[in-house]
Amino acid sequence: MASSLTHANANGASPTTPVAAVQIVEPPTTATSITQPGRCGGLGRVVVLSFCYACGMSSLFAMLATTSIAVVHLGYGRGMALVPMGLLKFTSCLTALTCSRFCQHRSGFLGAICAGFIGAIVCVISLTFHGDDSVAGLRFVVLCCGHMLMGVCDVGTQFLRFLAFRLVEKHRQPQAISLTIAGGIMACIFGPEMAKHTVDVLIAGQPFAATFVGMACLYLCYGVAFACLNLEPPRTDQKDLAVASEQKAAMCVDERPLLVRVRSLMRVDLVLAVIAAATSFSTMLSIMNATPLVLVGAGFSLQQSSTVIQAHILGMFVPTFFSGGIVRHSGWAPAVVVGLGSIALSAAMLIATASDLLAGVDGAYTVCLLALALLGVGWCFGYVGATVWLTQTYSSEESSLAQGLNDCAIHFSSGVAIISTGFFVDFFGWKVLLATNGIVALIVALLSALLAARRRKVHGQVPIKLGTTTNEPDGLGLEAGSELPKQAGKVIEIEF
Repeated sequence: MASSLTHANANGASPTTPVAAVQIVEPPTTATSITQPGRCGGLGRVVVLSFCYACGMSSLFAMLATTSIAVVHLGYGRGMALVPMGLLKFTSCLTALTCSRFCQHRSGFLGAICAGFIGAIVCVISLTFHGDDSVAGLRFVVLCCGHMLMGVCDVGTQFLRFLAFRLVEKHRQPQAISLTIAGGIMACIFGPEMAKHTVDVLIAGQPFAATFVGMACLYLCYGVAFACLNLEPPRTDQKDLAVASEQKAAMCVDERPLLVRVRSLMRVDLVLAVIAAATSFSTMLSIMNATPLVLVGAGFSLQQSSTVIQAHILGMFVPTFFSGGIVRHSGWAPAVVVGLGSIALSAAMLIATASDLLAGVDGAYTVCLLALALLGVGWCFGYVGATVWLTQTYSSEESSLAQGLNDCAIHFSSGVAIISTGFFVDFFGWKVLLATNGIVALIVALLSALLAARRRKVHGQVPIKLGTTTNEPDGLGLEAGSELPKQAGKVIEIEF
C-alpha cells in the first residue's frame, strides 16, 4: 500500500498532507448480502472451504500418526523418524512463494491438490516395494519424496484461509478465517482414527500402506469439492469494482525484481505479524512432537499418548468457532498476546511436572493432558490473530508476495522445529526444549503488546464500528474495524 494518507475535503479540492492512500466511497443506497439468490453465498462457500481444509489436515494428522512408526519399521532410529515430516515442511517453505501466485486461481489450488494425491501414491509404492534390507534406504528416499510432494498440497491447504478472506464481505472476514480453520475439528477426529484402523491393514503383505491409500482418497474428495466451488468475490458497487480492477492491473504490471519487492515489505508491522504466526506454529509443533516421545519413554501406553494428542488437537480447533468474533471485536493484539502467552504457560506447566511425568506418576499425566490442550488453544488464538494482523499490513498489490512470505516463514520454522525436536530431546533434555519454546513465545508476545500499545499511544483509542474495516500501513495504528471520520455525507475507507 502507498505510504501516504490523502484527506479529501467536501468540495473535492485536491488532497493535502500525505499520510496513507484512501478511497472516498459513497454510502451504498442498498444493502448487499453475501447470500445472493441463485449463487452460493459467502457463508456456504466458507463451509466448503472448511471441508477442504478438513480433508487436507486429516491427511496431515494421519501422517503424523503413521510416518514415524513406518520409518522405524524400515529399520531407522528415533532421530530419523521425523525426517520425512520435516522435509514435507521444508518443501512447503520452498514452494510457498510460487504457490502464493498460482493459488490466486483455481488451477493453482487444483495443481497443489494433485501433487498431494501423487505424493500419497508414491508413499504407497515405497511401503509396498518388496526387497531385502539393502533396498531399505531406497524405500526411505522414495517415502521422503512422497512426503515432499504432499508438502506442496499442504501449502495450498494453508492458503485456504486467505481465499476465505477474499470470498466474504469485509465485516465477516475474521470469522471466515476462523471458520475455515475450524475444519480441523473434523480432521483431528478423522485423521488419527483413519490411521488407527488402517495401520494394520496389509497391502502386498506390508503394513502402513493402507493409511496412505486413505490419504489419496481424502485428496480426491478435496479436489472434487474445490473444483465445484464458486470463487467469485461478493457483490459490491461499481466504484469498488473499478478500484479492484485498477489494483489487479497494478499487480500485473509490477515487474520489479523479487528482491526489491521483498525489501518493500520489510515493515515493522508486517515482519512482526509474520514472526507471530511462525512462532505460534513452530513452538506448538516442537512441544507437540516431543510429548509423545517423552510419554512413551516414561512408560505410558500408546493409547494414553494418543489421548493427549487428541486433546491437544481439539484445543487447536474448537476455539475457532468463536476466536474470529473475538478478534473482530477486540482486534488482533489481544488474540496474539493471549495465544502466545498460553503457549508459554503450557510450557511452564509441563516443566513444573516434568520430573513426576518422567517417573510415570498418573497425576502428572493429567497435568500434561491439560497443558497440551492449553497449547492448542494458544496456537488457535495466536495463529488466527496473526493472520488477521497480517491482512492489515499490505495492499492488494502486495497480497500475493506478502502471503507467500508469511507461509514460507511458517513452513520453514515448522520444518526446523519438527526435525530438531528428536535430536534436541536426546542431547539437551525435555525441560530445556520446553523452556526454549516458552521464552521465545513470551518474547514475541511482549513485542506484539508493545507495538499495539505504541500505536494506541500515538494515535489514541478508536471506537469499533461493525462493517467498517481499515488497513494498517507502516506507521499507522488503526485497528481492524476502526470507525473512520465522515465528511459531507461520504465515508473514508482504507481499502485492503
